[in-house]
Amino acid sequence: MDFLTNENGRTRYRYASKFSMLMKYMSRLGVPVYIPRVGKIPKNNFIPHIFTHEELCRIFNAADQLRLPKPYSRSVVIIMPAILRLLYSTAMRIGEALALKNEDVDLDCQTITIKNTKNRCQRIAPINPSLKVVLKQYISYRNQIPIKGIENASSPFFVNLSGKSCSQHSVSARFIEILQNAGIPYKGHHQGPRLHDIRHTACVHTMVKLVKEGKDIYCAMPYIAAYMGHRGLNPQIIICD
Repeated sequence: MDFLTNENGRTRYRYASKFSMLMKYMSRLGVPVYIPRVGKIPKNNFIPHIFTHEELCRIFNAADQLRLPKPYSRSVVIIMPAILRLLYSTAMRIGEALALKNEDVDLDCQTITIKNTKNRCQRIAPINPSLKVVLKQYISYRNQIPIKGIENASSPFFVNLSGKSCSQHSVSARFIEILQNAGIPYKGHHQGPRLHDIRHTACVHTMVKLVKEGKDIYCAMPYIAAYMGHRGLNPQIIICD
């Protein structure tokens, strides 16, 4: 499996496990096959990058300065200033953010209903005043795109310049460009910083803020877990998932 040489150990393990299950299935059908020994799943030693407040300001400023050198209908430049601030403000996963519909974002009530979640558990995220301003500005620009139905309740909230849903790959690629423009080294090879690290950062910054306010972090943990869409209270999972 030479094509897996650039993948991390856990990814290779998942491929090997699926291949092993296929071989076991074929064996039960009477097909003579070799069933490889998969072994134990490798430990995840990855350490997420926690952005400082100063780094976040540079990231947001770099996102605001993004420009499109030439027309490209699938470009996600229009959403980057808003979606990065949304991810940090709500600790939302990028997949959850890109799955939002217009009807899920209620600026009047200042809430976002997150339906397509990893744990299949719907939750509501608050919109603070500064995020509300950013989202209103994004909507005003987005609605100028001459696409029929772009304001419909069932239409995607975040769209590219063709009015279609944005891909996670496109947003991640733009995020790398933003990091470089912000002067934040991008290591690559699964070492980050990654777009998902904004979620980690939001969690850590929330914990630090609560501690500075004199809150008991153990009492606050259930609220943080619910806010981030977790079912359990394992601190490592809350921070790293």
